Amino acid sequence: MSHHNNSTRSKNKASLWVAIGAIILIVLLLLWQGVALFSGDTDVSGGNGFTEEFIAPMMNMVSGIF
Repeated sequence: MSHHNNSTRSKNKASLWVAIGAIILIVLLLLWQGVALFSGDTDVSGGNGFTEEFIAPMMNMVSGIF
C-alpha cells in the first residue's frame, strides 16, 4: 500500500515540475517576442495584429511589474 502512495506522490511531483517548466517556457517566449517587437527585429512582413494587440500590452504589464 505504501508503494502505491509513493508512486502517486512521485507522479504528482513530476506533473508539478512539468507545469512549472511549461509556464516558464511560455513566459520566455512572450518576452522573446516582445523584445523582438520593440527592437523592430522581426522577420514578418507586415503586421498580423497579434503582436500589436496581444504581445505589446502584455509586455507593458510585465515591464510595470519589474
